[in-house]
Amino acid sequence: MKNQQRPNMKTLWLVRHAQAVPYEDNNQDKDRRLTDLGTEQASKLASFLQDENVKVDLMIVSSATRTQQTANIIQQSTQGVVGSSLVVDDLYLATQDALWEIVTQVDDATESLMIVGHNPGLEMLAVRFLPSLTGLGTGDLVKVRFDCLSWAEAGPDVVTEARHI
Repeated sequence: MKNQQRPNMKTLWLVRHAQAVPYEDNNQDKDRRLTDLGTEQASKLASFLQDENVKVDLMIVSSATRTQQTANIIQQSTQGVVGSSLVVDDLYLATQDALWEIVTQVDDATESLMIVGHNPGLEMLAVRFLPSLTGLGTGDLVKVRFDCLSWAEAGPDVVTEARHI
């Protein structure tokens, strides 16, 4: 059976928002919307998650428009993949340390967590667990599985799987 997880495992899904329109001087970076390609990228992510029977207990999303649009497409294009979601303003352009602090504060009842955020912090966090990663493009996904009971115990030394999808 796909995606079965032992009770003492935590799974972290890191999603970089899909492609957004370029930044222009007359708008705010935070308000950038997805391009048509970005919408397609987010739909492909949703299809992958659905096809792999992925279950996400909690999705934490940056407050930027492009991350919220990416998350909304994932949620609307899948049935039952995402349990609940939370928009966190501190995720917008967060450093890898700030992202990791958010992860370690997640309730331990959450077995599978998805972060929808931004580079460079998201990519730097992914490299912490997948040193061979050479880039995290728009619409990319990294899966990290930890052998631990608590998010506070998660770290590179308890990684059982890390892959760039």
